[in-house]
Amino acid sequence: MAAGETRTGVCVVRVEAQTHGLLITLRLNPEIERFSTGVSVSTADAESAVQIVREFLLDFLAATPDQ
Repeated sequence: MAAGETRTGVCVVRVEAQTHGLLITLRLNPEIERFSTGVSVSTADAESAVQIVREFLLDFLAATPDQ
């Protein structure tokens, strides 16, 4: 990334109420310019979903050069 360029990622959380509980789907993409870098994760556990989002944010921050 060239100096002065910004880096943009996206994390989408989708929650569905189902008869047996929740279905939480996370779409994580650390580089929106490169769609192929994204991953999708599904879980029924809210704590797991929060941990995945936390790790995404920490990884994004670690991979972003100082401005």
